[in-house]
Amino acid sequence: MSEARAHHFISQCYLRGFTLNGSKKSKLCVVSLAEVKSFESKPDGVAHRRDFNRVEGLSAGAVESALSGFEGVVDSALKQIRQDRSLANTEAWNHVLNLVALFAVRHPLQREQTSLYLERMMKMILDLITATPDRWNAHLQRARASGAVEAGAEITYEQARDFVKRDEFTIDVPTARHIGLEFSVHDAVLQTLANRRWRLLLAGPDAGSFVTSDRPVLLGHSDGSEPSLRRPLGHGLSGTSVFFPINREMMAVGTFEGEGGTQELTPRGVALYNGLTLWNAHREVYGPDWRSLFSLNGGKIATLKELPDLVRALKKAR
Repeated sequence: MSEARAHHFISQCYLRGFTLNGSKKSKLCVVSLAEVKSFESKPDGVAHRRDFNRVEGLSAGAVESALSGFEGVVDSALKQIRQDRSLANTEAWNHVLNLVALFAVRHPLQREQTSLYLERMMKMILDLITATPDRWNAHLQRARASGAVEAGAEITYEQARDFVKRDEFTIDVPTARHIGLEFSVHDAVLQTLANRRWRLLLAGPDAGSFVTSDRPVLLGHSDGSEPSLRRPLGHGLSGTSVFFPINREMMAVGTFEGEGGTQELTPRGVALYNGLTLWNAHREVYGPDWRSLFSLNGGKIATLKELPDLVRALKKAR
């Protein structure tokens, strides 16, 4: 039996919390912002990439299998929090914070940005190595001594410099390298999440449902101002809030300066927070019902069903 090649970067156990009944067969209402269309899908049909966690030398599903145990624990924690309608169960909430940290550092967009950064750095290094004949020859000598270049291989300075100057190459970052970087950052992000004071937002009666997206961890300034070079956002920075939809009934907001507790929201309150989730989405938005409400920048309240038309209008206006 072949191993699954569609690897989820947003866990199915999490996505099930945004369906109407939370089962594997229950469907999400999906809006594709990239393709500007809406459709329904079971959680296993969205938020995945082919071979996203495949490491060279290991079977296609090796990393996925390793993560399955963790996701089983998180699944139970999510169910416990939903049952309690509270974050008071410290153990359950700590498991969910591990998931939040994982979502924050492991994402296709993050990998693209990491690859671009590492490629720029490597090209800068190559430019420095080939800046002069002496520098290139010294580097080549060290490479031969280490066995990285065969003793008989001849790569002249002119050939190396021409190769770098033409810039007709790309540098691929192995998946194992991405995964290593993600797990090295995970613990640092998790510590900042644990240090925050978390407020639980509940959808009140007839307030509709919270939605989520393929990038569910949102950072924003606590005073609502826009991020800038002078005032950036960061998991460890004061004045930065973390927003995380837990399921269709709950959203968590973490700050360093604020207080915890629980707050019940009106329909407009749910719509405003759903608007934040929509702005942070990468390609897709997920909700339990096409009637789920959202409001962008405090404007008119609309439903998830209306979102594709709104996206088309925004693209046309540009």
